[in-house]
Amino acid sequence: MNKLIIENNKIILNETKLEVINKNNFIIINSKKSEKIELVIKKNVNLQFNILDNVNLEINNILTKGSLKSEMEYNVFKNSNLEINKFYNLNKVIENVKINLNKEKSSINYYFSNLSCEDQKYNIEINHNSKNTKSNIVNHSVSIENKKQEFNVISKIKKNCSKSDANQETRIIAFDTKTAIIKPKLIIDETDVNARHKATIGSLKDYEMFYLQSRGINKKDAIKLIIKGFLISNINKDFKEIVFNIINKE
Repeated sequence: MNKLIIENNKIILNETKLEVINKNNFIIINSKKSEKIELVIKKNVNLQFNILDNVNLEINNILTKGSLKSEMEYNVFKNSNLEINKFYNLNKVIENVKINLNKEKSSINYYFSNLSCEDQKYNIEINHNSKNTKSNIVNHSVSIENKKQEFNVISKIKKNCSKSDANQETRIIAFDTKTAIIKPKLIIDETDVNARHKATIGSLKDYEMFYLQSRGINKKDAIKLIIKGFLISNINKDFKEIVFNIINKE
């Protein structure tokens, strides 16, 4: 899997087939051929990805150090699919993500797992701009230090964008549920569509803890085991072992 490394809006390494252009404080990335890439972003970044016609692009992104402020825009065109697999274990984060499904049969699968120890805010906007488009947004997040976690997820299906499908699911485990916020929104201007959302905030289940401790597992290890299962279930198979080892160190 080829790497693309970006730090403070500068390209550090590009091993991919992607065309990369610097313009107006944004890095514009054009994907013309199907491929899998490993994306590494550091500090402040403003990125725009254009997934052109008939392309399948898979972006895998694991970030484990420091803080992040980012603006991410993805434009997906005709008969193309974008799959994003992300795992963050960062400090403070403010991230804005905009996904535009611009042409017929464009789709996005977005899987994000997050282990947080500081205040973080994520804004995710999905725009269905053509008929027969599909979005699937799944977020799993754990707050281990009772810091604020906020997810704002908006799915929009415009008029005349029939046969479109929008799904969003956000789940947060927080030891103090008052610090967790999920704001799911569906804005639908077309009748012939499927649209749904799910939002869940909760702490660790007592019965899960009891079961594991009754099998001789101490409380600390039981917590880690539950968190591993929750986060890894939403991770690309290629990175399950990496994420497993990161969680073990916390």
